[in-house]
Amino acid sequence: MFQVCFESSSKILLDVNYFPNVTWTIDFGKVSTEMSSEAPKKLSSLISTWIAKENKSSQTLSVNLSETSISAIDAWIQYISYLFNVPLENTNLFLHNFEKKFILKLIDFHCNQSGTLHKNFNLYDKESNSLQESNNDFYQKMLSCFQNTGILVVLFKPSQTFTFDFKTLKTRFKLLDFRYSHWVSLDQLLEADTSCICLSRSNFTTSDFKTLVDKWRAGWTPKWTSLMIEFKENLDIDTCVGGEPFHTVPRNIKPLMKLVVKKESPIQLYKFDMFRRTPEGFTHKTGYHIYRSDDVVATITVEKNKIGWIEIQPFDCDVEFRFHLHMRTFQLD
Repeated sequence: MFQVCFESSSKILLDVNYFPNVTWTIDFGKVSTEMSSEAPKKLSSLISTWIAKENKSSQTLSVNLSETSISAIDAWIQYISYLFNVPLENTNLFLHNFEKKFILKLIDFHCNQSGTLHKNFNLYDKESNSLQESNNDFYQKMLSCFQNTGILVVLFKPSQTFTFDFKTLKTRFKLLDFRYSHWVSLDQLLEADTSCICLSRSNFTTSDFKTLVDKWRAGWTPKWTSLMIEFKENLDIDTCVGGEPFHTVPRNIKPLMKLVVKKESPIQLYKFDMFRRTPEGFTHKTGYHIYRSDDVVATITVEKNKIGWIEIQPFDCDVEFRFHLHMRTFQLD
């Protein structure tokens, strides 16, 4: 895996985990580049002197970052990707170490103008900084800057007064992941246009989840296809289907739609529970498959009492039901 970390105004970490099970690093040596119009030339000239070394320790590049060096940074990223024949996976940006103007320029270039595809963009900030209401406008402007990015993970905790209009987003993310989502409302979820949304530490309740399920069963189709919510209370998944009669799915049955859903049945709720093993551990999901007359299935689940999912997909006889997991599940007691 190849990832870039904008850690501070004087340090960039470029890590390449290469096959087979070896970490390769690029040794830049000691570089000091001043904030000037010559920065791109000086930084780009380093490419020809790079030497790939097998090393257990990380190498860092010391450079005074400025707006004039942004295009040169992109040249390094593309060169390393070419050198090791690995795509860039993660871009990590620590907001508290940079000026706001530089952050907006960096995001604009790397996500909008660059030839590099940033698959995953992770945003960090110190709580002492992110909780300040004076930063609300900046965060709104920053989030609206992103384009050509597949996954955006917002790991900082904004103030209690923070708001954001999803309609201002300029791209349709594959995944939009907010690790602190106390500010997200039900109305925003009804309009959000992204493939998958994950909301940790939210203020949503079982009643809100039931509203989403009821609206879908009545014919509403959201623009997202997967939704994860960490609720502020224990989620009662049975309440969300109103105590209606249901079929029970045997535990040992393969989760193919044609083996579970009986389209001719007057009862179109299918209750199940399942265990999933991942490198992080076991998790137990319980929930329902709900078949809708327009050949669409919604799978609603709960795990660890607090994590709820809605997965929406077209009915296909030979396709398995989709189940996602989130790291937040394994962080809860």
